[in-house]
This record gives sequence, structure tokens and C-alpha cells, in this order.
Amino acid sequence: MIEKKKIDIDGTTVAYLEAGPEKYVGTPLLLVHGFLVHSASWNDVIPALSEKYRVVAPDLPGFGDSGFLPGEGVTFSRLATFLNRFCEKLEVERAIVIGHSMGGAIAIVACAMFPHRFVKGVFMDAAAFPFKAPLKGRLPKIPVIGGIIFKRIYGWGMFSQYFRDDVFHDPSRIDTERVKDFYRAFDTPERRAYMHRILPAVTEGAEVEKYVSRVKQPCMVIWGSSDTLVPLSVGHRLREELANVRFELVPDCGHPPQEECPEQTIRLLLDFLG
Repeated sequence: MIEKKKIDIDGTTVAYLEAGPEKYVGTPLLLVHGFLVHSASWNDVIPALSEKYRVVAPDLPGFGDSGFLPGEGVTFSRLATFLNRFCEKLEVERAIVIGHSMGGAIAIVACAMFPHRFVKGVFMDAAAFPFKAPLKGRLPKIPVIGGIIFKRIYGWGMFSQYFRDDVFHDPSRIDTERVKDFYRAFDTPERRAYMHRILPAVTEGAEVEKYVSRVKQPCMVIWGSSDTLVPLSVGHRLREELANVRFELVPDCGHPPQEECPEQTIRLLLDFLG
């Protein structure tokens, strides 16, 4: 059973999901979600993974039902430090970090910064290097006009169309109720402003790029073969630059393998985790 919990980390309320065997003594899995979504993006894989592992999936600060980090500056290195503190608070000494999209980029930085905490990494369609976002992703970055679009005009219609046209390869696989919940969590003035502020870091990849060569742990890169949001070229570059990596393509899959192709994703994860 997936439990919804909350914890305070240095004054920030953090919501998270947890599941797994009772009296678990192994290495837990830390699942890190992507941009515009929250921990529920892992709901299709948590039940199978939690049969064998303790699984925890936080809403990152500013996303889902979590509060905001204090101060204005939010970088991937700061979010990686948050993951380290999250593990400390849960008394998790060692973890396997599995990140998707923006969460994959944060997971790369976390592995580089805290190698003794994060002993393995899985990076799924990770926004790790600069890439050209689709039009709906570029519009919010236009000076002045972009902020107005993202903070005021970007309604449910555009939000759902983005998932249908740019995130998923096969729209029939979309869980519409889940996307509505993602929109609910996004649709407040504070969260819209926050996500607009960090959007350039998500798509530019400059901060993450310098950490990739520092990741020495065993890693796996998983990519949807039909991802048009973060191009496959980013995945191939990760395969070339990571020191100890296994690379896997999920066929006929868009940007979120854990949502669009959960069965294949589960098989890959369990095989890698051993």
C-alpha cells in the first residue's frame, strides 16, 4: 500500500509517498519526479518496486503538496542537497536514486555531490544537457510575454494539450485524472511563478553538464525511443560521458516511461537493481 506522508525539513513541509516491505533492511529507492508534475507520476511503478524494496517518492519543494525552499535561488545543486537532507531525516544512509526528466538531472547532481549517500543512479529521459524544447516549452521563456503566458494564460486546455502532444507518444495511455491533479498542484499564482522562474534551468542544462563526469556509481540511462521533449541525443551523450553506465531504450514510448510504459520500465529497473 502506498502511504502519503509529510515531514519537516529545515522549515519546509515536504509531502512524500512511501511503500515497501515491513522491517526492510536493504537499500531504499528514492524516486524523483520531473517538471510540472509531482510524486504521483511514479504511481504505476511503485506497487511492483515496493514488493521488494522500500520506496520513497517526495514532492520536490515547490511541487505537489510540498512547501517552498526559503530564499529565491533554486538550483539543481540545491535540490540535490535537499534530497540528501531528505534521506538524512528519514534515516536513510544509502539510497538508489531514480530520477525522471528534471528529476533525472537532479539525480545526476546528487550522485556527483553525495556519492556515499547515493550508491546507484537511474536517469530516465533526463534533462541533463541543453536541448531545444518544443514550442509550448519555449513560449514561457520569451521575455515579458512568456511570463504572462505561463502565469495567467496557461490554462487547463494548454496544459493538457502539452501532455497529449509533447509528453506522451501515445495519448491513449494518458491518465487524465492524474494530469488534472498535476494541474491542480500547478495552478496557484505562487507555484506558477516558481516554476516559471526555474524553467530556464530545466531546459538549458548548463548546471548539470559539469557534474556528469563526476558520477562514478553504477548507473542506468532509460529513454523513451519516441521522446520528442528531451531528445534521444541527450541520452546518447549521457551514455558516452557517464563512467559506469547501462543504456536502455523503451520502444514506442514518449517522455515518461514510468507512466506510458510502466511494465517495460519495471522490468528494466528490477533487472538493474538485482
